This record gives sequence, structure tokens and C-alpha cells, in this order.
Amino acid sequence: MTDRCTELLARLRTHPDDRKARSRVGNLLLEAGCFREVVEEWARLVRSTPGDAEAWEVLGRGLEGTGDFNAAAAAYERAFQADPNRGYAHTLRADALSKAGRYAEAAGAYDRAIGLFPDDLNLFYARGRCFEELGRSDRAREDYQRALAMVYEWRRDPHRGLVYEMEASFHEALGLSYGGRGHPHQGLLYELGVSFHGLGDMDRAREAFLLAVEYAPSDPLARYNLGSVLLDQGDLDGAEAVFREGVRLDPGDPEARTGLGNVLFERGDVPRAAAEFREALRLSPRHTRAHFHLGDALLRMGQAREARAHLQEVAGSDEPGLAAAAQDLLAEVG
Repeated sequence: MTDRCTELLARLRTHPDDRKARSRVGNLLLEAGCFREVVEEWARLVRSTPGDAEAWEVLGRGLEGTGDFNAAAAAYERAFQADPNRGYAHTLRADALSKAGRYAEAAGAYDRAIGLFPDDLNLFYARGRCFEELGRSDRAREDYQRALAMVYEWRRDPHRGLVYEMEASFHEALGLSYGGRGHPHQGLLYELGVSFHGLGDMDRAREAFLLAVEYAPSDPLARYNLGSVLLDQGDLDGAEAVFREGVRLDPGDPEARTGLGNVLFERGDVPRAAAEFREALRLSPRHTRAHFHLGDALLRMGQAREARAHLQEVAGSDEPGLAAAAQDLLAEVG
């Protein structure tokens, strides 16, 4: 047990009957990562006061912190049984079920949460992820499209947008599942782009990444994925503009350098592409994609020995798609 956990537990025991103080200390314990301590203390608490919905929620969050998502889901269920008006317990339970891999049950729990919070676009995205895991890609696409449409609805209504940002900040402060990177919508938009891309819906992937970059222009992964989708669609000018802007915003961003190299490679300017890949590796020596693309470029330039070293770096990586492609190129080199 850390000193911080010990200090907070001592504070908790000085106010055993003060629910507000107990709630504050519970959140501080969770923020400090004292999950086992929370589970021990709040399990004892719910045994003595089984009708305390808030205590069940805190216990659930502690259980999630220990990785016991099944027990967390059961605790959240007890929370809304104790207080049917405690709506976010439905969302917490759905999240825990999803983390436990119980996707069919999680989808049903998200149904109930959406019934309570029909304007929460995160819930549609989360339910879509469950449907995707269940192999129901059509239902997943419907939920992703609804979440993306709701972003535009929020943008057209400044009041709703302000309310959403306040709620997102509140949930983030509590360590719940509504955090984003920067703007509350930005993280969700990035994930939507990745999901649409995985479903082969490149137009909507481009749309989601465009919005993600608009909200957070300096986010390297959102920018890289936007440029990559444009490149896949054959829009070399658009892709190059995205990556050059990334380099301008952050000359030390290896993602932008790698993306720009890919555009130059597609244009047939292999030496300049190789130079960008080298710069990406100077900035991030273990950048797997930069190693792969530099190896490919070097092969085109007839520099097989150096190419082999970069491709071998990728062939042993934990990125299956790139590793397999690198192995194929190595087989060609011999």
C-alpha cells in the first residue's frame, strides 16, 4: 500500500458516517490507483448498507481498476437496483460488460442507457463496437453513422455543445468512460474514423478524421490517418497538403514525415520519399511503419542490403499486417 493510499484511508475512517466526505475520498483513492483498497473498504460498506447505490458504483469502479470487469458489472447492477433513477449506473455496467467481452449483454445494456440518455453519442459508438465484435457490421455501421450525425447536431446548437463539454469534463474528472483527447468530441471522432476504415467505409472515415483534425490540428495520429485515407482514395494532392501541414505544425512528428514519404513514393519520387522515412527514423528509431516503407523504397532504389536490415526489423515486430508484408518483401530479396 502506498503512502497516499494509507493517508486517504485514514481520512476516510475519520468520517465513517459522512457520505459526502466518503464520496470525495473514494474518488481520490480511485485517482491514486488504490483500487484494491477501495474494493476492500467499499465491499465492507455495501455489506452493512446494501441500499447505498453510490457505494455500489464506487465498488464497481474499484473492481474495474483491478481488472475484474464481471464483478464490476454486477456491482453496477446492484447500484441501479438500489436506486432506479441512478441512470449512469446503466452506462457503467454496459462499459464493464464490454470490457469483459460479454458483447451481447453489453449491447443490451447500452440499449437501456441510450433510452435514458438518447443524446449521448458516445453510447451509440460504444454499442456499435459491441455489434462489430459480434460480427453484425450493418448494425455497427448504423450506430457509427448516428454518432457521426450527432456531432453535426451538437455543432449546430452551441447550447447543447456547451452542455456536452461540461458533462464530458465532469465524467473525465470522475475517471469515467467519456474522456477525449482535447475537445470532448475529438477522441470519439478519431475512433469513429478507425472504425469506419475497418468496415471499408472510406468516405465516412475521411469525414470523421477531417473533423478530428479540425478539433485538434496538432494530433499526429488523427492527421496521419486522414492523410492515409486520402492517399488510399487517390487524392495525392489532398494527402500531401495534410502531411506537409503536419510537418509545419511539428517538424519533429515522425507520423507526418512517414505520411509525406508515402505520398512522395506514390508520386514516383522514391529518393525524396526515402529521405522522409530516414528523417522519421531519426526522430523515432523504432517507428515500425517508417522502417517498412524505407525498406520498400530502398528495394526500389536497388539498395537490397540496407533494405533487408529495415525489413527484418519489421518482420519481427508485433504488428501482424506489416510483419507479413515485410516477410513477403524479404522473400523477394532472397
